[in-house]
Amino acid sequence: IFEKKSPSRLMNNKMAINDSRYKIRSMTDLDLPEVVQIEKDVHLLPWGETQFLDSLVHGYYCKVVEVRAKIVAYGIVSGFDAFEAEVLRIAVNKLWQRKGIGRNLMEYFINYLNCSGKKKSSWKLLFLTEQLDSCIQL
Repeated sequence: IFEKKSPSRLMNNKMAINDSRYKIRSMTDLDLPEVVQIEKDVHLLPWGETQFLDSLVHGYYCKVVEVRAKIVAYGIVSGFDAFEAEVLRIAVNKLWQRKGIGRNLMEYFINYLNCSGKKKSSWKLLFLTEQLDSCIQL
């Protein structure tokens, strides 16, 4: 669980995340073959295409990270409200790990929560995963 009381440090990261090295954009159903492949490669209990489609249909905050028009990471967050949001999935292609992409994607989600207009003086971001060691490194 991440707690944050002031968004000031994260406000500048939104610009850095969309620099020339990579960009973050909304996930679409056309991205699912690449997303599902990354999912299978990095998660112990991978989601299938159906779970990703459900996330898109339910309006969850689904983002992909691209490098030269190739998806190298993705994240899905649900429940953006006044008090908490839950990271349902986040993954970075094995070839692109340890380059700060996962950390920047998490900061992007946190920045979005802070700028959503629904913020309170304190909030929680719930992050549950079977691969906790990698998450702690974020």
